[in-house]
Amino acid sequence: MKGLIFYQNNLKRLCLLGFLFVFFILLLSLTLFPRTVRADTHTAVSCSQANVQTAINAASAGDTVLVPACSATTWTTPVTITKGITLVGAGAGITNIKTDVGTTSFGLVYQPSNPALDEAFRITGFTFDFNSNTKGIHIINDTINPLTKIRIDHNTFTNTYYQQLKVEGVIYGVFDSNNTTSGSGGFEFGGYNSTLASQMWYSLPAFNPGDGKTFFVEDNTFTYTGSYGGVGAGYGARYLVRYNTWNWNFSSRWAPWLDAHGNQYNTGPATQGVVAYGNLVKDTYYGVGVRITQHRGGKGLFYYNLIQTPLTSTDAQVLEEYEDEMFPLAVGSDGQPQHVSGSYYWNNIQTSDNTNVLFTTNPDGTTNPGIGTNCCPTSAAWLPNYLYDSGFYCAKINTTKGGNKCFRVWGLGTSGATEPDWVKVIGSGPPTGLTTDGTVQWLYMGDGNAIAENVDFYNLNPSFNGTIGMGCGTLASRPGTCTTGVGYWATNQSCTNLTGMVGANPAAPISGTLYKCTAPNTWTAYYTPYTYPHPLRSEITPSFKRGDLNEDGRVDVIDLGILLLNWGSTSRPAADINQDGRVDVIDFGILLSNWG
Repeated sequence: MKGLIFYQNNLKRLCLLGFLFVFFILLLSLTLFPRTVRADTHTAVSCSQANVQTAINAASAGDTVLVPACSATTWTTPVTITKGITLVGAGAGITNIKTDVGTTSFGLVYQPSNPALDEAFRITGFTFDFNSNTKGIHIINDTINPLTKIRIDHNTFTNTYYQQLKVEGVIYGVFDSNNTTSGSGGFEFGGYNSTLASQMWYSLPAFNPGDGKTFFVEDNTFTYTGSYGGVGAGYGARYLVRYNTWNWNFSSRWAPWLDAHGNQYNTGPATQGVVAYGNLVKDTYYGVGVRITQHRGGKGLFYYNLIQTPLTSTDAQVLEEYEDEMFPLAVGSDGQPQHVSGSYYWNNIQTSDNTNVLFTTNPDGTTNPGIGTNCCPTSAAWLPNYLYDSGFYCAKINTTKGGNKCFRVWGLGTSGATEPDWVKVIGSGPPTGLTTDGTVQWLYMGDGNAIAENVDFYNLNPSFNGTIGMGCGTLASRPGTCTTGVGYWATNQSCTNLTGMVGANPAAPISGTLYKCTAPNTWTAYYTPYTYPHPLRSEITPSFKRGDLNEDGRVDVIDLGILLLNWGSTSRPAADINQDGRVDVIDFGILLSNWG
């Protein structure tokens, strides 16, 4: 009997020691991994707009909202979000949302109530069918405080009406790993309003193409079957497009694929900067042709993009939309003007003849050129400072960059002009001269910011020797002398063969450094590509596995520790796995059944 009692006592001691040991290990685990006790998770009862909105409203900043698997579920009103959360579907093709909210509305809107907090926001794991009558996702920042942790990833978008994603305000983040299967869903980037757009120019750090302070579109596949696709930008926007596959399956020419507006006369400032590289553009369905860009404002880098087309008509325009003076604005914090400047274009290849596409201003005599492009007819000697109507308004102006130039012009200025380079807007007929009586409306042409090659922008020069254009090759091959402004892309990769370097998820991401000649015979490193993949993509996708309380993709001892620490609690919904209002043995059983 004594032996039995001794055995029982020792067994109790061993059990107690075992329990204490396990508890010690749990505490040690929680100490070693303090960040694993994270925000709460809320699960929408269904995919309906009302239930998803209810779950979002119940969440706090930093929480995760899970939306379950469902067949196409229609939202007739938008889902609106005012705090930084992670909105997670069960996966593209598994959680299916269809919208029917009207062509003037977006299906989902994120506008944080306090942007200064810079809360992380993410949407992942959905199929969105926008029913050809709803715009996609709208992200708004109505302050000058940057939002820097925005991610939209691993979704499928179909039947988008006009805009797949609209980004308004100072917003840095990434749109990655998504698939657009049909529709006209492009992107739009810009300031929230003209006042904030102006502040984006002179209050924020200067645009630096390699510092990551922009919105990224990377590793996506787009298939457009409607008349609108690609990117539009203005009002102080910055954007970067890299390593995407773009399929143009529409019967009209894609013109342009990427846009960057200039000064918008009296409504807003120009785009600040755009960078595009490593993209594969396929014009193979109809073979109608592609215009890479109408670069009309700000700085730009376009390089190593492959245009797969049967035509040899791929082009790219560099234009002046309106004179900088037509929307007076303090220049960028580094002195950057609104018009195109400091821009470099190289190794943008069309496959039809395997040649580099040159970025050009329209030559004199071009029919119906873009705004701000040369439009003097070659058959007539036009008088300076007169406006002509030859199917579109065109004026010849004495510019600061090479004498008299002719520009297509739009819009009306104010009355009462006295400066010699204001011109009177007229109809058809003979040219009308200047007057200063203050009784008519005028168009201000400023000092003539004519966009000039080898002054404002530089093309690849295959015979580059450091004087004109820009070069490409190894660093050892860079010329020893240089003219101020020219550029050189130093790389160990090919400058003509883009195999493996373009399209979504490239096998050989582009590497190199762009050097700029900052003074005679002085080369300065100007740009290197930002980290790829984008750092925000390292975030773990929250799991639908019940019991994964720290959302690391596993149900393990750490999750058990979290559950035990909250045992009996009625105020920890993340540990209340079955959401019955208490952390108890039922939650323990669910956790064990999903172990691993």
